[in-house]
Amino acid sequence: MPGTSAQLDGVRTAITTCERCPRLRVYCARIAREKRAAYRGDTYWGRPVPGFGDPQARVLILGLAPAAHGANRTGRVFTGDGVGGSGDFLMAALHRAGLASIPTSQRADDGLRLTDVYIAAAVRCAPPDNKPTPDEVTTCLDHLEAELAALPRLQMVVALGGIAWNAWFQLLARRGITPRPKPAFAHGAEWRWNPADGPGTVSTVSTVGTASTVGTVGTPGTVGTLGTVSTVSTPGTVSTVGTVSTPGTVSTVSTVGTVGTPGTPGTVSTPGTPGTVSTPGTAGTLGTVSTPGTLTLLGCYHPSRQNTSTGRVTPPMYDAIFGDLLSAAIPAPRRRRR
Repeated sequence: MPGTSAQLDGVRTAITTCERCPRLRVYCARIAREKRAAYRGDTYWGRPVPGFGDPQARVLILGLAPAAHGANRTGRVFTGDGVGGSGDFLMAALHRAGLASIPTSQRADDGLRLTDVYIAAAVRCAPPDNKPTPDEVTTCLDHLEAELAALPRLQMVVALGGIAWNAWFQLLARRGITPRPKPAFAHGAEWRWNPADGPGTVSTVSTVGTASTVGTVGTPGTVGTLGTVSTVSTPGTVSTVGTVSTPGTVSTVSTVGTVGTPGTPGTVSTPGTPGTVSTPGTAGTLGTVSTPGTLTLLGCYHPSRQNTSTGRVTPPMYDAIFGDLLSAAIPAPRRRRR
């Protein structure tokens, strides 16, 4: 039966002896010689790093590349990049999901065992500034393809970051699978493909509901200007007492001036219409289990220190991927009991 440990051993040998990317090989060898002060007493691996995990894995976790003082030092991907680094963050999530025997990944001899999971990188050598060139990614696809051939039970691929996501579609393009439009990478993005059906369709797995927009507040009504008070007419002037005309007649007194009518009060405008409050966002539904023969690709933000320290990546986000989603695809008997 294909997909044995012996077959994977052959693939690992081919990876660790690869010299096809001179820039990467020179850089890794230099880092192994110079070392970081904290690891001065360590013997660096300094070679291309193969994948590791369960030969009967149903889930492949695809990362970017080895860290210069992490996997390039220890020889195991996502291992040794410091306490609380990307390796520890990933293994803690896998451990909570029952897929890893311990919640850390510090040394290649730490006894870590994975169940139903295999971890590899799109590029097998540590690149300068953690940025491989497109040609280096393409060259390394041969190694990924060889590992896939040795992992026949795969049902799901989790791409940690955009480079891993794009590398997967490059690999499919070699097989004539070029979905249009190409699915965009996002955390929780999901793409399914059944080799018997041709190109797959894109769907999105929401890990949290989208927040609805808060309703707009109505414009307050304009306050009417107060009515202008009409000018009060000046009291009528009292006529001067008539001069005594012919004896005995008095002139008439003028009538008092009329009081002006009051100004019309200003109209009060109607109040502004209150803004409508939107309903809370609905929680995204988790993806359905792939049908037999279907391979599911899931996008997941990379657990780099920058992402985890800024809150762009959180433990609940990883639990939604590796706990909720994978538990639907991996039967309980195959999952490690804690």
